[in-house]
Amino acid sequence: MVVMTSLDEPVEIVDLARQDVGDICRLFDAVIHAVARPDAVRPDEPSFFEQVFDVGGEILGLTCEGRLIAYGVLRPELASEHDRKALDGVAPADSVLFVVDGSAVHPDYWARALQRVLIRARIERAVNQGAETVIAKVSPNNLPSTRNLLKEGFRIVGRVRKPYGWRYIHHRSALAPPPEADRMPDIWRAAADIDAVTAEFEAGRCATRFRFGEDAVPELGFVER
Repeated sequence: MVVMTSLDEPVEIVDLARQDVGDICRLFDAVIHAVARPDAVRPDEPSFFEQVFDVGGEILGLTCEGRLIAYGVLRPELASEHDRKALDGVAPADSVLFVVDGSAVHPDYWARALQRVLIRARIERAVNQGAETVIAKVSPNNLPSTRNLLKEGFRIVGRVRKPYGWRYIHHRSALAPPPEADRMPDIWRAAADIDAVTAEFEAGRCATRFRFGEDAVPELGFVER
């Protein structure tokens, strides 16, 4: 399927397969060598991408003139990953849940909103498989992913400790953006201040917006759930 982007050349959404894992890993390596904070990106190995297919997940790719320029992982809920953490009172316990997992855009194509194309494509694919709830887990220091997810209707509702560091849990309905989407935040906290952000979660608030505050410190804006 061809999608509209800011590129002059057409971009196509394709289903990637096991034989594409090598290309996926080469794209991932190009990103790791270009990002300002490599520690904010999960160190995905070929085994991770193989496992996605093993558990019934899928990997969507974006190609331009036959070249893989981006990918995004979508997988079903896994008990081993504790995907329901922090969702009490946010999503129904019996809702069908999918995870928008790792993704990457080749540095040659940054600032083209391709991450948002991938987010929307994966949500649509999840809905087609019966999803009612979608989540993502993002490093507090992964500012591009945080901004893109918030712009696509996700809300940050909790945190989880993974072997590779803290991750904020982003949530949204798979069928409609949350009702508080247009509310302006009344509290702002530094995105990297895990304790301060956690206190807002515990007070029943969620983060809905991102900004650079004083001294260009990345901040999350909170509202009541």
